Amino acid sequence: MKREPERLIERTFDVLVIGAGIYGAWAALDAALRGLSVAVIDRGDFGAATSANNLRVIHGGLRYVQHLDPGRMRESIREQRILMQVAPHLVHPLPCAVPAYGHGLRGRQALRMALLANHLAGLGCRGGAVGARQLPRGRIIDRGRMRQIAPDIADRGLAGGALWHEAQVRDPERLVLAVIQTAAAHGAAAANYVEARELLVERGCVCGARAKDRLDGAELEIRARVTLNLTGPWTDRLLARTFPGLLPALFPPSQAWNLVLRRRLPLECAVGLYSRRPYRDRDRRLRRGSRFLFFVPWREATLIGTSHRPFPPDRLEPEMGHDEAELADLLEEASGAYPAASLVRGDVVGAFGGLLPGVSDLRTGDVRLVKRPVIRDHSEADGIPGLVTAVGVKFTTARWVAERVIELAVAQLDRRPGECRTRVTPLLPGDLENWERFRENAEARRPATVPPRSFVCLVEGHGKGFGRVLDLACERGSLLDPLADGCSVLGAEVVHAVRHEMAVKLMDVVRRRTDLGKAGLRSDHGIRQAAALMAGELGWEAARREAEIAEVLAAYRPFLGSGFQREIRQ
Repeated sequence: MKREPERLIERTFDVLVIGAGIYGAWAALDAALRGLSVAVIDRGDFGAATSANNLRVIHGGLRYVQHLDPGRMRESIREQRILMQVAPHLVHPLPCAVPAYGHGLRGRQALRMALLANHLAGLGCRGGAVGARQLPRGRIIDRGRMRQIAPDIADRGLAGGALWHEAQVRDPERLVLAVIQTAAAHGAAAANYVEARELLVERGCVCGARAKDRLDGAELEIRARVTLNLTGPWTDRLLARTFPGLLPALFPPSQAWNLVLRRRLPLECAVGLYSRRPYRDRDRRLRRGSRFLFFVPWREATLIGTSHRPFPPDRLEPEMGHDEAELADLLEEASGAYPAASLVRGDVVGAFGGLLPGVSDLRTGDVRLVKRPVIRDHSEADGIPGLVTAVGVKFTTARWVAERVIELAVAQLDRRPGECRTRVTPLLPGDLENWERFRENAEARRPATVPPRSFVCLVEGHGKGFGRVLDLACERGSLLDPLADGCSVLGAEVVHAVRHEMAVKLMDVVRRRTDLGKAGLRSDHGIRQAAALMAGELGWEAARREAEIAEVLAAYRPFLGSGFQREIRQ
């Protein structure tokens, strides 16, 4: 997959997808699989905004028991199973537990009923096809087993707990990329760093977008019969630029924060613990007065979240930056939920922050998250043919929402292309019938010079495509060396990312294509080595290389503690 923005202006596409987060990626793939001509663009890198900034948990239906919403439970369970089937190298089962206290809504009996409701909601939700991976049924565990899973949790009144399975996406960034790559393999023209500045309108009909290549400044006019506005926090801004004051706001922004700890807490699996702070969710039918914080093992780190806060109304750009006060507040709340963890600011090596649709009360700080996706066919709702807008609410159900969006696009095209195939089409390069067997067999192909940890990360990130990365050693054997001591990333991964995964900035490699900066930075030596390899591939001069390094270090600076190692340059 190569970045070729000139392809965007060579023809009139059936569908232009603006926004290449998880929703736009699935929409592009769905349309391409139906035989439509597709262009997909994003103002940044693929999946670089909210889609990359989450708790890495693909939630099924259990969290919706409190809302007594079986429909939403079934949707989530179905989509969870589909993701495990079509991307088995990236989405794995994740055991989760929550302690039981007393005899009320936090007690064993209430948890037993919740597990039963979740099981019943999942009956018949097979997902994509017969043979898809199934998760074990949840069960109640005794006090001793709960303490094994989560040592040192609050002991007073502990009556046991509930143990069930969700799914974990190892890398949401690489999942988005895999969807885009699969769409490109089926003919879609994809380009990152192309910003839609305004919609093209002719005779009252939207027919594409005026865009700008943010890398070279080139102006592009991308024409399409139907345009999909899937830009997340930029939804209303794009509409307002073209139709000022004419359309309702569709994305009320709120902040979602998750912490990344440098250490694995002594938890056997993901654990939900009760916050000590009051929490009001007006959509809950079953009320507990407080909420869960999830402590999730991930790589060699621990994720904690999610905290929802109002988004400042005076923020000119719908982008999130580092907010020390918000992170300190979440750390304090996490410490209250799990005092034995003895959390301190130095434990935090990163934060995942993104914008979700949620109505905020600036006075109290409360956020009421939007529970259902908003899909607006502007042809029907506003008399503007050629345009569909969708605002999603969760990563898990993005594929299903995209399916509905493409059905609307097909109706506007007045064509009869094929049925939706995204629920049964494996994502490249992870077309695997049995992930566990594949992973075992892949070990036999590990070159002796590649450390075991590096090889595991390579296979889990690339699936069947790991051999293509290793083949780069034919050019230069040193590409199979890790970039730095204590770093699992191979030089070949950087070169592969540039040549085949449309990485054009150092941050693309550090944050989204490799493990170099996924869970914080340990040193700048690996960053400099990656920059040198990219410079060789992309022709960067010294000034450009140093600017890319400076941009990465600036993004991580709030989390570079005393353990961060700098290269001593002569």
